[in-house]
Amino acid sequence: MTPREFLTLLWGDPPPGVVNVWTLPTKKSLWYATLERVNGEVAQYRGEEIYTGTSVAVRNGGSFNTRQRISESEAAGIAGIWQDVDISHPQAHAKKSLPPDKKEARRVMGELPLPPTLVVDSGYGLQYWWLFEEPWVFGNDEDRERARRLTQWWHSLVKQAMAGRGWGLDSVFDLARVMRLPGTFNNKVKEEPRPVQPSLEGGPRHSLETLLGMIPGDFEAAAQVEAAPKRNSRNGRKEEEGPITTSTGLVLDPGASPTPARLETLLQLDNKFRRTWERKRSDLADQSASSYDMSVANITLNAGWPEQEAVNAMICWRRTHGEELKLRENYYLRTLAKAREPIRQRREQERLEDALADPPEDQRDVLRSSLAQLFGVDIHRVIKYLGDPPVYYMVTGQGNITIGQIRNIYNQEHFREAVGAATGRVIGAVGKREWENRVQAILNLCEDVDVGDASHPAQETRSWIADYLLDREPRDEEEWEEAAKSRRPFRQDDAVVIFLEDLQKWLEVNRGFGMKPHEAGRRMRQAGCLPRRVNLSVGGRKTTRSCWELPPDLSDQGETESERTPE
Repeated sequence: MTPREFLTLLWGDPPPGVVNVWTLPTKKSLWYATLERVNGEVAQYRGEEIYTGTSVAVRNGGSFNTRQRISESEAAGIAGIWQDVDISHPQAHAKKSLPPDKKEARRVMGELPLPPTLVVDSGYGLQYWWLFEEPWVFGNDEDRERARRLTQWWHSLVKQAMAGRGWGLDSVFDLARVMRLPGTFNNKVKEEPRPVQPSLEGGPRHSLETLLGMIPGDFEAAAQVEAAPKRNSRNGRKEEEGPITTSTGLVLDPGASPTPARLETLLQLDNKFRRTWERKRSDLADQSASSYDMSVANITLNAGWPEQEAVNAMICWRRTHGEELKLRENYYLRTLAKAREPIRQRREQERLEDALADPPEDQRDVLRSSLAQLFGVDIHRVIKYLGDPPVYYMVTGQGNITIGQIRNIYNQEHFREAVGAATGRVIGAVGKREWENRVQAILNLCEDVDVGDASHPAQETRSWIADYLLDREPRDEEEWEEAAKSRRPFRQDDAVVIFLEDLQKWLEVNRGFGMKPHEAGRRMRQAGCLPRRVNLSVGGRKTTRSCWELPPDLSDQGETESERTPE
């Protein structure tokens, strides 16, 4: 992939603003309102590190400074959201707490609720892009703030997933960020320059509205509370004012300490707590005060301490070690909620396992309730469509989930991906025994539905195509060439045309079903589709792409609405 092809993929050509390419160590900015000169000019900086901005700027008269980059206040639009994952390397990265290799990094990134559109192998790391259906050009400052909130929230999801493995993550969510440009080289290790090229491309694009709707309602409010606390300066150290009584009745007192007898007993009985209290937890990858707060809360709540005592212990620990007391209601309530979650999950798992031992007719309500608590989704029905092989489907209050074949239930990672993609909820990983019991609970809830001829490959393929078109509405005939460039469905000559590669990727994500090209082509012919080719211009070059023309009865996607929704 050339630099121009990558930038065209992000922004289109011409882009909706001015694109910035930045070089290091010369720190020179190149600016492009159109992209035809990109490849030639970037080639002149071979041997340098070449980056491009995650935002475009708007030209308000005059020219752009060749010694400046786009600032956050100048960001005029983004093409999607992004993340940079460094891989452990003794010369390229000083940080030790990083994924050991790209395979492990991909495994963790696969836990996120949405698949990436593009993954760039940056040489010593992976750069992920989740592109929108079209670039988001900001209409005002409020849009810019919404974009900042979106990128920061997505980064927090990735950071949490990495922290679960004990790995760190650089903060790269700011709108002024630059990322390595494909078609160039990573020269960080001089003896081993590595090409910057996509390792995965052509993934699904994502709806901006869907992503914005996934952000928890309290995310922005929590950031605002922490951004402007009331503080006095005492002995050169920032502390909060007064004792504070929270909305739940907890008291945040700067001089708080846990009951001496309770503290002494736990210090004697729990070596982990003693090492936490003395700030000697070498096993914690994150040595921040917040990380120790979480450990104090986890251990004390597991030991049966009241929440007020757990809060007193966190405040006392911070005061003892000279840390900011951070007397903010939201901070302590959030820490307690996170610490309680494993306890709640453990008790709910025990409730589910007890129910599995009961007679089948007594299990269903408890299993449905327990799975809803463990997965974080309201489960209404679990349907098993009989066929060869059977297909499993889950109806929830947060969205319907096509799980696919039974292997996608047994495989914990695949199931979590399916739930995340459909509902935006991230299910935490559990041990093998716990997962096997959850699988059994799902199977015990199944309602068998005989679909008859729908299990025939031709009918099954037609059903898939109909659902695919509901997700990817075909572009009108006058927009066919733009659609074809991104391999999206379009209308032409009174027919709907689709690209097999996009359908295959959609099936993998939404149905957990993979097909080899020859099998996919055979199924398309069985479904009555006809192969055709279209000629178009991509990046200034003429090319031909293979696609499939759908039969007339499949061209109206709305006719299959009743088929895709269980009775």
